[in-house]
Amino acid sequence: MASPFEELTGALTVGGYKVGSLVARVTPGFLAQGTVSLLAPGIALSLREKRGMFERHLRRVNPTISRFALRQLSQQAFDSYMRYYAESFRLPSLSRRHVDRMFTVDGYHHIEEGLER
Repeated sequence: MASPFEELTGALTVGGYKVGSLVARVTPGFLAQGTVSLLAPGIALSLREKRGMFERHLRRVNPTISRFALRQLSQQAFDSYMRYYAESFRLPSLSRRHVDRMFTVDGYHHIEEGLER
């Protein structure tokens, strides 16, 4: 059974996702992305454990990485996740045609060439 604190944090998380989804649906795309860019650094700082995990993984890949570069790369990871969530929240309000237009498949001609053989 979850503790009262765990229940509260769970409810706040779900509520946050619901609010984020609603705001993303009614906000123009360019404004949503600008807001995400402004919020991402603060969110990254508030999630110290996750930031630490990113930095540990990055340090494993490159043990000689400078502290500045490590911070930059971990922030880029948070920026990417925030952009992912903002775009995911907006999906229900977008037409199928709009979503199809937004996708590109780089190198698909290689698949087509392989299938022709």
